[in-house]
Amino acid sequence: MTFFDGQNIHELFHQYSVENLITTCRHFIPNSKARTRTTLYEIISKESSPIQEQIRQTVSDAIRNGKHKYGNNTTATVESRNLSDDDIGRLLSENEFMKPPSKQVVDAAIAEFIDRTNNAALATGVCAVCARETVATDISQHRLDSIPSSHRLIPTVPHLNHDIFNGMLLHPPGVINDEIGNLCTECLRALKSDKIPSFALANGMWIGRTPHELAYLTLPERILIAKYFPAAYIIKLYPKKKGARHWDKSQMYSGLRGNVSTYQLNQDQISSMIDGTIMPQPTEVLAATIGITFVGPKNLPERRLPDMFRVRRTRVKRALEWLKENNPLFANITISASRLAQLPDDDVPDELMSTAKISTDVSMLYAEQDGYVPSQDASDGEHDGGKKASFDRVCNIINSNRRRFRPKRRRR
Repeated sequence: MTFFDGQNIHELFHQYSVENLITTCRHFIPNSKARTRTTLYEIISKESSPIQEQIRQTVSDAIRNGKHKYGNNTTATVESRNLSDDDIGRLLSENEFMKPPSKQVVDAAIAEFIDRTNNAALATGVCAVCARETVATDISQHRLDSIPSSHRLIPTVPHLNHDIFNGMLLHPPGVINDEIGNLCTECLRALKSDKIPSFALANGMWIGRTPHELAYLTLPERILIAKYFPAAYIIKLYPKKKGARHWDKSQMYSGLRGNVSTYQLNQDQISSMIDGTIMPQPTEVLAATIGITFVGPKNLPERRLPDMFRVRRTRVKRALEWLKENNPLFANITISASRLAQLPDDDVPDELMSTAKISTDVSMLYAEQDGYVPSQDASDGEHDGGKKASFDRVCNIINSNRRRFRPKRRRR
């Protein structure tokens, strides 16, 4: 599309932004409702020669003055003039946007970042009303006798195991010295509006404490007393220290990390394999529901497994006795003495020991561990130079990124 004298419209207007072109056309062509560059070119080409000349002159003046698609940006002004490299450097140095921050500003920003992400800033607390754990900055402390709308926290159906403070059903870890309670922002806002918080224990959210007989069971023990098996556990264990070539026997229990993945199982096949009324479950079910893989060095010391896989016969028996007495789903079970005798007194079952595998492919594990923060030893923060070391590491990362993304000078 061209002007009345044959000049190509796009050759002149390609530097001009669509927004500015729409504004210009509205000024000279009030009825124009075009929004795309092609439509605007078509409308301009169909106008009379005086209007075309006025639009062309307006756009040409704007481009000549540096007011094209980059607005009044210094880079646009540089591009619209034939300036030397020295002039370009001077213009860029005069532009506040292009100036790098001073070292003091960078150091202050890094120090503030560290202060906002240290242990104190990321500390958590427990709300006495809803029992949820949240960051400490979202928790405020209130005397129990001054909690607003405290009548909203009185349980409608009392229970013998309720923890009652001043008539209110509260979560004990969120209460300090029976006088002060932690309240999260959400619960406090609801109580100030004379409403019961949605997640308050008194709002039907109380389920009671886990009984002692069930609270400290390991994964294999929980499977042995279960009636249903909704998931299989594929557990990968590897040395805590990245790149380690040996398993540290002294850190066999504290120096391991695990990934747990759940998989749907065919319940019909599982139910045909076991009898749900005779408990505990046969130990063979452990090999079918738990898969263990050691990823890393081959020299596994004595092929031992962490304590998280051990089974204690006495605890399994006590858990089944409690479930039979207190859980209606277990009322008709039969606790088999012969099956209990097959369990170890306090050891890892042979079914898990014999099926544990060893893999030397650590590439995927390293990819899972990689993050934005460089690895560091746990001892870094245990001495006075820990914060300075963290500060220096963050500075090095930022400075390397600044060098990497430093804008290049434009050449003629």
